[in-house]
Amino acid sequence: INVANKSSNKERELHDFISSLGVSILCNDRKIIYPLELDIYLPELKIGIEYNGLIWHSEFFGKKTMKYHLKKTEECEKKGIRLIHIFEDEWIYKKEIVKSKIINLLKLRRNSIYARKCVVKPIKNYIKNDFLDKYHIQGSDRSKIHLGLFYDNNLVSVMTFCKPRIIMGYKDSKEGSFELSRFASSTGVIGGASKLLRYFITNYSPNNIITFADRRWTSVLEDSMYEKIGFEKIKVNKPNYWYVINGRIRKHRYSYNKYVIVNKLGGNINLSEVENMKLLGYDRIWDCGTIKYEINLKQLNN
Repeated sequence: INVANKSSNKERELHDFISSLGVSILCNDRKIIYPLELDIYLPELKIGIEYNGLIWHSEFFGKKTMKYHLKKTEECEKKGIRLIHIFEDEWIYKKEIVKSKIINLLKLRRNSIYARKCVVKPIKNYIKNDFLDKYHIQGSDRSKIHLGLFYDNNLVSVMTFCKPRIIMGYKDSKEGSFELSRFASSTGVIGGASKLLRYFITNYSPNNIITFADRRWTSVLEDSMYEKIGFEKIKVNKPNYWYVINGRIRKHRYSYNKYVIVNKLGGNINLSEVENMKLLGYDRIWDCGTIKYEINLKQLNN
């Protein structure tokens, strides 16, 4: 009961914030994608917003299957509705970032600046991480190349690159292959992503660049920011999962390999990852998958 009350209080906070933006709003609607419920629906914008409490939306306790969140997204897409999923820990721990993303989504961002008035420079690792922790919902990363966009000597955007990650299915990355890992801004910067990407291509001569968008925030119905700056949509990936820690935070499944489970958590070496984690009292929660994008510069240059 206490958990439910806490979750509903946070959901009301989200509702109150969206209401404060002056948009028409419906709550807990079951008519639009009947019999499924939409927590928040903005009919004039055809945007739905889900608040996903980690316990009630988990697999074992909450009885939410691998495709539960994805199904809601797809049912909305059939009706031309863009559905956003906000996980509880994002609202609790990264509220200002979530608010900023919602403001951008609703096209309410004001006082934007133009990238043509900005300068691109490589930045140090700690500056990059501090910026990403403050302005990117996934926080800092382990990228090797980090570029900053400066307006009047103030850092306003960051874009980072790394070798394609093993956890995204790349065991042997080819020479000249890169992954765009993070892009974040502290304010609206018109043309910022494009300018940072052009600088990277000019100065690092990649053969191809891949990147992934979280389908909880990015719709397949419309061109994403990545497509607008030159990427091509390659593939829509199936949902992935996180483990729920103490009902309050998510940790990606790659944090729990066999060594960690057996040697640090006291798991059974003869059981699978999921069997071990369930016996150890961990639940898991599924997302909506990712969308993969790519720029093949080698092909373009031939």
